[in-house]
Order: sequence, then C-alpha cells, then structure tokens
Amino acid sequence: MNFLRLGSTEDDQAIADAVARFADATLAPVAQAMDEEAFSATRHVSGLAELGVMGMNLPESVGGPGVTPTAMLMSLVAISRACAATSSMIGAHYLGTDAVHLGGSA
Repeated sequence: MNFLRLGSTEDDQAIADAVARFADATLAPVAQAMDEEAFSATRHVSGLAELGVMGMNLPESVGGPGVTPTAMLMSLVAISRACAATSSMIGAHYLGTDAVHLGGSA
C-alpha cells in the first residue's frame, strides 16, 4: 500500500504530479553538482514559487494556495527524492512563514 495515496484527492495528486515533473526536470539533474560544489538551492526559488510550492503551507486567507496537507506532503516527497538540499530549503522557508503566519500581526 502506498501510504501517500491514502486519502488523497485527484487535486492532491495533480498538484503532486506537477511538482514531481518540475523536480525531475529541474532539480534532479543538478542535485549532485549542488552537493559537490556547495551551491545554494535558492536558485530554484522562482520556479518553485511559480508552481505554488513557496508558501504552500499557508491558507488562502493570507495569500497561500490553500492546498491540503496531503498535497503538500506529496509535493515535498517528490522534491526530496530529486534534491535533498532543495527540500531542506523549503522546510526552512515553511518554518519561517509558519512563524509569521501564527505569531505575526497585520
């Protein structure tokens, strides 16, 4: 049983598939070089932002895409498979945006 498909919707799968295509085409080909040459995953931010990955953890009410936690998890797994450094960068981004969302003020 694939636990990531348990309870996922067609929308969740479509989001994760789009992210996986980007990860396979853009992240995976340079992942090893990123590790060997120690260059930053921030080079991928604009492409990830276009896909809606940056801020994916935020609800629509504050400008996020409002995806389900399942879609976000499936997307992060796809990114992690392609490039661990990029996945770590996104995780750090989510920590920051969560802190602002939960503790910030307008």
